[in-house]
Amino acid sequence: MLKSIKNNNSGITILEVAVALAVLLIGILAVAKIFPLSIKINQAADQGTVAINLAQAEMEQVFAMSYDNILPVIEAKHTLASTTDNPFYFYSREAKSEFVNIDTDGNMITPATDTGLKKITVSVYYKNQASNAIKKTDLIMLISKK
Repeated sequence: MLKSIKNNNSGITILEVAVALAVLLIGILAVAKIFPLSIKINQAADQGTVAINLAQAEMEQVFAMSYDNILPVIEAKHTLASTTDNPFYFYSREAKSEFVNIDTDGNMITPATDTGLKKITVSVYYKNQASNAIKKTDLIMLISKK
């Protein structure tokens, strides 16, 4: 008579362990590739936040000025720090104003003379660490004669 052969399936084969480790390794590598990208995106967001804060600081100084003292070139483009160890060394800023008027369609037009309304533009330039491109952030405000 034939003896019945029992199959013992209670253990894990080395092949199953190897496949499980390969799948786990692929998952870990995929997640690990995301970290450098997220760090660059975070740095770019930080730089953008610094740029808008620098623009806001200049805009507040302009807002404190009287209407008649706001000249066409408020601040010429310049680097905000003179030494490379200063975090603002890689940022440049300029501020300018121009006369504007609002037409009947609600669009801004640039008249030749003062109509009692000035458009103030503060621009901050910086080198994006993620893409090495020069980025520009503009902050625009309208000021009327009081």
